[in-house]
Amino acid sequence: MPKAGERVLGDGAFTEGGRFAFTSTNPTTVNASPPDQEVWLNQLDYLTGGSAPSPFFNLNSDQVVDSADRIKSTGTTPILTNQGVPVSKFLRTGISSQPILVREAVLDDTVFTFNPDSTFPPPVVDLGVSGGHFDVDIFYGSGHNMVYDNTGGNLEGSWTDHIPDAVRHYHQYDDRYDVTGVNFLNASSTRLNLVNAIASTSTQFKVLVYNQYYSPAASISVGGVAAVPVKDYGGLTSATTPAVSSLPTYTRANILSLQIELPLTAFASKNWVGDGDVRTGLLPTAYDCVTGDVRGGSSLWPKLRGALHNGALSIQIIKSTTPQSSLVLNVAGHPEMGYRVKDSDRSTYILAEYSIYWHMPNSGFAVNGDTKICTQDSTWSDTPPQESASNSGSATPAAGSADPKGGSFTVGQSVISQTTTTVGSVTTETTTYSDGEIRTVVTTDNNDGTITIVTTNTSAGGVVLSTSTVTIATPGSSTGEGGEQVSSPYGRISWKDL
Repeated sequence: MPKAGERVLGDGAFTEGGRFAFTSTNPTTVNASPPDQEVWLNQLDYLTGGSAPSPFFNLNSDQVVDSADRIKSTGTTPILTNQGVPVSKFLRTGISSQPILVREAVLDDTVFTFNPDSTFPPPVVDLGVSGGHFDVDIFYGSGHNMVYDNTGGNLEGSWTDHIPDAVRHYHQYDDRYDVTGVNFLNASSTRLNLVNAIASTSTQFKVLVYNQYYSPAASISVGGVAAVPVKDYGGLTSATTPAVSSLPTYTRANILSLQIELPLTAFASKNWVGDGDVRTGLLPTAYDCVTGDVRGGSSLWPKLRGALHNGALSIQIIKSTTPQSSLVLNVAGHPEMGYRVKDSDRSTYILAEYSIYWHMPNSGFAVNGDTKICTQDSTWSDTPPQESASNSGSATPAAGSADPKGGSFTVGQSVISQTTTTVGSVTTETTTYSDGEIRTVVTTDNNDGTITIVTTNTSAGGVVLSTSTVTIATPGSSTGEGGEQVSSPYGRISWKDL
C-alpha cells in the first residue's frame, strides 16, 4: 500500500474486464470531523498489478470511459501512457466493505456496505393499506345515538341525531388490526359483525352497494361467491334500475360471505378500471361528513352531488320485502354511483348500513390547517397525496376473526394453518382455510434474474379452482460508486451478502 497504515480488509474482491477490483482502508487517518479513516477503490490490471493501457474509472461521470478520464499533465492535456490511467479513487471517510459489481446496459458499477458509526431510527412499518388508513362505520338500531370507537374497544364519546338511528365508527381500522378489508360476518372487531344489526338467523334480506365509482380499487364478496369489483356487483351500476325481485335473498344462516377487500395500494391514484379516469382507489373524506350523512359533491364533482354518506363506499342491508318503488339512483343521472333505498323509506326498509373510506387527515391535503375536507368542499380532490407511514397503536383482533390481510382475498374463511418451505431457489407457501380450500404460492428465483410466482387455489376435494402465473423482471440498479466500462449489457444485478 502506498500510504502508511493502509490495508485491505475482508474478502470479496473480484476480477472483471481485465482488472482486479478491491477497496483499501487506512484506520490511522484522522480527519477534521468524524468519522476518521478513509476508503479507496482500487482497480489494477489483473496480469501486471499496475495501470492498464486504458482507463477503468469514469471520473467525469459522463457515462463514457475515454481519454477524458485520464490524469492530466498540464491544464486539460491527458497523459496518454499507462501513467495517465488512475488505479485508485477516493470514496469516503470511514470504512466500507469490499465492492460488489453491478452490471448495467452501458457501464457497470460497484456498490458497498458503508458504516459510518451512525445510529439510524427504526423504520416505521405501514400496517394495513399503504399510504394512509381507512375507517369503517356501521349504522343500525335505535336510540338516535352515534358512538365513536377510537381503538376497537373503548367508547370515547357520542353525537346525536344521526340517520339511521345508531352509528358505530371505527377509526384507523386497517392500521389497528393490520388488515386490508372487512369481513362483516367475522370482523376483527365483533361490533362490526352483522349479528349486531340482525340478531335472528332467519331474517331475510338483500344487499345493495352504492358510491362504487369513487372506490374503484374495492372488491366485494356476497353469498360465498368469488369477489368482484364493486362496480360489477349485482348489476347495480346499470343505466336501468335493477329489479329488487332479481336480487338474491339471504339470511345470516346462508349468506356465507359479506366482505370488502382492498389491495395494499388502494390509496394510489391511477386508472384503476381502464375508463381513463385517474383517481384514488378508495374515496377520501372525513368521518364526521360520513357519519353525519353530509351529502357529497359540488359543481366541481357532479357525480358526487347528493351522494349518501358523503360518497363513501357503502353497503345497504335491506328487508327482502322492500318494494321496487323504494329503489332510487344514489345520485340523479349517474347510475355509476349505484342505487339505494330512497330517503323517505330508509327507516322502514334498511336493516343496516356499512361505509368504508380513506379517512383524511392528510397534511398534504389540508387547506389552511383544515384536515377535515369532505367531498362538498371546493378543496376536495379525488387524487390526494398519500400519507407517510404512521400507526397510532394496535388492537387485538377477535379470536378466529377472518378479515382480509395483505391484500389477499379469502371469501369469509379463517386461516387454519400456513407453512413455508424453501428448497434451493424455490419457496412454497401453503395456506389452508377453514372451509378446506388450500392456496399454494410457489415463488422461483430464475437464473436470468426474474422471479416467477405461481398461485393455485384448490378446493377441499382436491379440485383446482384457479391458477395464475406472474413473472417479475428484476430491475437494474445504478446505486453505488465508480462507473466502469462493461463489454456487453446484462440487465441484472449480481448480489453477494456482506
